[in-house]
Amino acid sequence: MEMRHEAGGVVVSGRAGSLRVGPDDEVGLKLLMLLEGECDSDSPGEVARRYGYCKQRYYQLLARYRQQGTAALSSRKRGPKTNYRRGG
Repeated sequence: MEMRHEAGGVVVSGRAGSLRVGPDDEVGLKLLMLLEGECDSDSPGEVARRYGYCKQRYYQLLARYRQQGTAALSSRKRGPKTNYRRGG
């Protein structure tokens, strides 16, 4: 299997064909990053930079993926968990 980075995303090619993962597919790109980092000869830090992340974020995503699978790769909602209103 070969992964090729292009302006329109990442193309994964094999003996039977290829599959493109677009730049807006956040979960798909994170999964490809983890696959490339764990299965390729490049260091996880190099792979993370290729996808726009730092090495620390790579390992955070890897740990979450190992615990929860691909569902853990979607972005979490930021900010307060409840609507806070100040009384007064």
